[in-house]
Amino acid sequence: MDWIMLRGLTREQAHWGPLPEELATAFTGHKFHCIDLPGTGTRYEQDCPLSIEEITADIRKDLDGLGRPYGIIGVSLGGMVALNWAQKAATGEVAALVLVNSSSRLSPFLERMRPHAYPKALAMMVSGNLRAREKRILSLTSNQDVAPELLADWYNIQRERPVSVPNGLRQLVAAARFQPATNEPDCPALVLTSRRDRLVSWQCSRDLANHWGWPLKVNDWAGHDLPLDDPEWIVDQLRRFMIENEMDAAPVEPSLVAS
Repeated sequence: MDWIMLRGLTREQAHWGPLPEELATAFTGHKFHCIDLPGTGTRYEQDCPLSIEEITADIRKDLDGLGRPYGIIGVSLGGMVALNWAQKAATGEVAALVLVNSSSRLSPFLERMRPHAYPKALAMMVSGNLRAREKRILSLTSNQDVAPELLADWYNIQRERPVSVPNGLRQLVAAARFQPATNEPDCPALVLTSRRDRLVSWQCSRDLANHWGWPLKVNDWAGHDLPLDDPEWIVDQLRRFMIENEMDAAPVEPSLVAS
């Protein structure tokens, strides 16, 4: 199966780090494709739409060569797009949905971004110092010490494919306005979250999971950027999800079954 991977606010495919390679190694019968949202990565010169619905439509029209049905993995803002996509999908278009530290208007406003994070997020978006901005982003979204090599990589990503201030703000507006449709997506879904997320309350993921009765798995130490902090945990949770839903995944190691 082809899996589509969608990153979050002002992030692009290069910010996934080692996770796509680890997924490809773990699930050899599947293919994982990192797709940039409008205004980021390979689409950094494109104006980002002001709604999740328009962002979703923009991505859906540009998937030539990928075989249906898709699995979709979305982080934060990418999770909103993934959920919207799965709700609007044609029959047989989406076979699996994985949401990571995402949110919606199912949750209170001050849980969707913690109050202390608003001024920090806005200051980072308008900062002209790319290196300082990326360091602040890492400090807010990751619960690890910021490694100089990682900071250098992220600085180079932004220098080569900069996300403009207007596009960052447009993505923020789209995220703030997102209200899921009422219908439950016609596919199995998994919700992953980080209890120690300092940007978005993990209870937003709980609200999404509870709303449709989806399984919720909680990481006890990682930050908002769960793919960066604990990619191995994501691989393990996805393996279990695939096995439970008969998606041709490798067996779980016996030592992991009880964890």
